[in-house]
Amino acid sequence: KLPELPGARIQVDKLRERLDFMAPMLSLLNFTQDFFQRVECEASVQLMRLKNANVAGLQSGSEKEVVDSKMVDTAKWLHSMTDIVIGLQTTTADLGSSVRSVVSASIGVDSTPAGGGHLLRPGAHPSAWAPSAGGGAS
Repeated sequence: KLPELPGARIQVDKLRERLDFMAPMLSLLNFTQDFFQRVECEASVQLMRLKNANVAGLQSGSEKEVVDSKMVDTAKWLHSMTDIVIGLQTTTADLGSSVRSVVSASIGVDSTPAGGGHLLRPGAHPSAWAPSAGGGAS
């Protein structure tokens, strides 16, 4: 058994070196896992708040649920927020163009692309407007 002793010591020394290398990583791994769990928990809470508030686009069908069940809550939350922001952008753009039309008509500005935002002559309809020789409205 004495000839096996030096080989065993070499193996123990190699294992000790590996353990010394891995020990600092273990605390970093624990920190990372804890952080991930806290982010996931918060994403889950925020998703539940959005669902309880009946935000459009979050009431998903069974087909979407199969895909969603494989995603982490953080990814689900990011997808939901992206969908909501895109929806808001579309709604805001539609609303903005409607408001511009109403305001332009009420103050007498031609907001059509051909009109270029020029003031209309009093009583003139946008289709009857023609720029004056001086380049501005008269």
